[in-house]
Amino acid sequence: MSKKDDCQIKREVDPLVFTKLTQHIALNQLKVEASFDKYIHAKQKKAMCSTAYLEKVLNNS
Repeated sequence: MSKKDDCQIKREVDPLVFTKLTQHIALNQLKVEASFDKYIHAKQKKAMCSTAYLEKVLNNS
């Protein structure tokens, strides 16, 4: 029996952790994006309204 078998995964917490992780990654992507030189809140609003800008932010590595 391995140590992996002893690990209990809390299924109700996993989606919350994944959501927070993806939000953190998206926020970091917005901070790095430089074509729209405004505050983070303005970048978030622009990404909500413009799918082209959203794709640009998410595809920027």
